[in-house]
Amino acid sequence: MASARLYYDDSYTTRFEGALASSGQQAGRPAVELDSTYFYPESGGQEADRGRLGDRAVIDVQADDEGRVWHVLDQPLADDASGRALAGEVDWTRRFDHMQQHTGQHILSAAFERVLDAPTLSSHLGEERSSIEVGIVEADWESMARVEDAANRVVWSDVPVVRHWVSDSELGRFRLRKPPAVTGRVRIVEIPDWDQSACGGTHTNRTGEVGVVKIVRW
Repeated sequence: MASARLYYDDSYTTRFEGALASSGQQAGRPAVELDSTYFYPESGGQEADRGRLGDRAVIDVQADDEGRVWHVLDQPLADDASGRALAGEVDWTRRFDHMQQHTGQHILSAAFERVLDAPTLSSHLGEERSSIEVGIVEADWESMARVEDAANRVVWSDVPVVRHWVSDSELGRFRLRKPPAVTGRVRIVEIPDWDQSACGGTHTNRTGEVGVVKIVRW
């Protein structure tokens, strides 16, 4: 059974309790599954959360093909009795950094489309640097400055970042930058009057929390 992913609707909670659903391994490492979790598993170009479960460090988080979220631990649990409650704590510094990066990526990708008609083909949000691949043949500092300026105007306008849950039949209400990778119940992240994207990542509640967008290399 798929794990309930509580971060979809609340990216700001970092301390919680979850019932142990099962214990096992992920790529040869000790891992546990909870019935529900605030830990984000690596996906969509965004790296996994880190933190703690009980007295164990969470060193990675991965989701399997069945939608089960596995929390990879530095050591196996001493007692893996199913159903027992485990206290979880997400590393907030890492989480908020990812929220800023992912929201900033949405803003920047929309700026590339609006200013240069350049679609985003892929993105990667890393610990040291983040990058997006865009469909553009040539670039120069003048065009990059125009994109950057457009993106930062959205950041500094401090507008709310809105989440919607919709069915496939409701997708026509939105002008998505690209078709969603999933079907059924789809999560849309909207920056009003700027961007609408199908996305399962963690995001800030307002664009102002991103701080600033700076292009340093292409």
